[in-house]
Amino acid sequence: MDKVYIDDDILDRIQKIYDTCTEDEKSHLIKILEEFSDKGYSETYEKVWLTDYKEIPVDINTFIESDTYLGKTNQQGKSVYPFWRKELRTFFGAGNQYHEWILTGATRTGKTSTAITATCYMLYRLMCLRNPQSFFNLKDISKFSILFFNITKDLAQGVAFREFNDTLKVSPWFNAHGTFTRSIKNFYYIPEGGKIDIDFGSEGSHGLGKQILVGFMDEINFSHAGIKDVNKAKERMRSTYNTVSARVKGTFRKEGEVLGKIFAVSSKRSDSDFMEAYVEEQISAGAGDNMYITDAPQWEVFPPGRFKEETFCIAIGDRYQRGFVLNEDQCFPEAIRDLEAQGFRILRPPIDVRSEFLADFHVALRDIAGIAVVGMMSFITQDTLDLCINRDRRSPFYSELLQIGTKDNLTIEEYFHVEEIAQWKRSPMFIHIDLSKNTDRTGIGGIAITGRKDIMSEKADDNGVIKPVKISQPTFTHMFSLAIEAPRGDKIPYDKITAFVCWLRSNHFNIKGVSADSYQSEYMIQLLEAQGLDVKNISLDRTPDGYISLRSILMEERIDLLNHEVLQDELVKLQRDSATGRIDHPVGGAKDVSDCLAGALLNAIRENPAIPLPGKALSGVVTSVNKGRSVPKGAITSSDLPSMFSDLYKNAGNNRGGPKR
Repeated sequence: MDKVYIDDDILDRIQKIYDTCTEDEKSHLIKILEEFSDKGYSETYEKVWLTDYKEIPVDINTFIESDTYLGKTNQQGKSVYPFWRKELRTFFGAGNQYHEWILTGATRTGKTSTAITATCYMLYRLMCLRNPQSFFNLKDISKFSILFFNITKDLAQGVAFREFNDTLKVSPWFNAHGTFTRSIKNFYYIPEGGKIDIDFGSEGSHGLGKQILVGFMDEINFSHAGIKDVNKAKERMRSTYNTVSARVKGTFRKEGEVLGKIFAVSSKRSDSDFMEAYVEEQISAGAGDNMYITDAPQWEVFPPGRFKEETFCIAIGDRYQRGFVLNEDQCFPEAIRDLEAQGFRILRPPIDVRSEFLADFHVALRDIAGIAVVGMMSFITQDTLDLCINRDRRSPFYSELLQIGTKDNLTIEEYFHVEEIAQWKRSPMFIHIDLSKNTDRTGIGGIAITGRKDIMSEKADDNGVIKPVKISQPTFTHMFSLAIEAPRGDKIPYDKITAFVCWLRSNHFNIKGVSADSYQSEYMIQLLEAQGLDVKNISLDRTPDGYISLRSILMEERIDLLNHEVLQDELVKLQRDSATGRIDHPVGGAKDVSDCLAGALLNAIRENPAIPLPGKALSGVVTSVNKGRSVPKGAITSSDLPSMFSDLYKNAGNNRGGPKR
């Protein structure tokens, strides 16, 4: 007889099933429970199953342990961690509550192998059906598919697909109910009957026309795939996932329940951020009840004995507070409560991994604890931004996002408060415009060169000896940043953006340069050039130069930043692709406003205009130079000269000799 595992909540689950039954079904359920109680098995239960099944499926534990099924692949279940055994029982013990299983968290914990076991079990249960097509109300000619998908077909046919087929090859049950291809290169299982396909793909089109019972997405690695445009690849992968998910949920629905499954393996790293965004969206939309998420650190997944029982404390922060390893004298209850009151989350990993956390806290937090803190692994961190943010200044745009279109009578300048930045009117200003599609967000931002700062660097002398040197670099003031959205049914008003830039110039702002990205910018560039402005095309997508310069300026504290939440959110989520060097936003994110800051700074660095000094400051410099010098008898002193601001200088523009005394 098969082993029966009873979870702690078995009575609650039976009660829930009982409450949903009709009176006739309730009587059968009571009879089944009584037979199990008296005999240890139920003839009624078997008869109910055999109506649809030619063979009653065993439970997941028997499937794992028995040599008939997968026992020969895992030492009769001994090599499957107890953690994953429990997760498998929970997932399949919930009936058809869950459509998707997201296996995430720490690295090297057996997520892929667990998802493969679950996929094998799904195939086994399908093959136990007497007539699968009839069971799911499909045509007799319909074929069922188990589809492995990834960013490329080579990766889709890689680790998970191969391990799945290798697992089936060792199983006596699957060998008795199917065959394998003879090709070593194209090796896969062929279930008996010829109506179930084991396949792989990388595009949404690879799932069209297929009755996908199981969709399996293994971990995505865009670098290994040789992808140049990672962001587009992520969007394509997201689209493929949605297509496969729709096929699973749409086809295998019976009496209001979805019998198909999606298994997605995803570690906490930037390559998988599209999956994390997807999960957040599903939960926000109220679809989280049908999604099972396993998210655990290594020390919870690995069996007892892998780590020492002794622990240490770590404080997990957020984008505003960096996490750290606590000293032993900081781990008493009062100190822990104080840190928690400050917003830190306290974890106690095993002492074995303390050195990894001390070496690189956030890498260890991601790989060992399976926790990714937003912004901490980003190209630009919140810590770097905090060095430059001036929280005493206010943006001239009191709202960070403006809804304005072509159909309204609004103007951008009516939302602009000149007094907030009037003191920098004479400073050279550079503006960048990030144009967009009509339905997307457009950004516009401006910076001014307002000073210089000596930065320590290194330089080789004539003998090749490296010596420290001071290099004078410009400093900047963040003038404004604004995101513009068109109202529903309207378009981004390019003419109003042009009018705003011209309005700034008419209000005596010293606009030295305007730049725009390459997307749909030609029309805007022509409009601005027609107004006599120096306009350039600068793309923040083609090269990382703009963002590399921005990060250097931030780290050297050479910019006075406004406290702009939208800008900060975009900057801390930027990721640099290790293969291409490109810097981009995560899938579902944006960088319109941050592009404007980086673009304006890059234009300013390239132009590097002289900074005009105020008249009073210049007068002070001249006075300080002459101060202390001896004055010959009869010489004209500065006190004898008229003030440069006096009436004597009025209307004297054509007098080469200067004003007369």
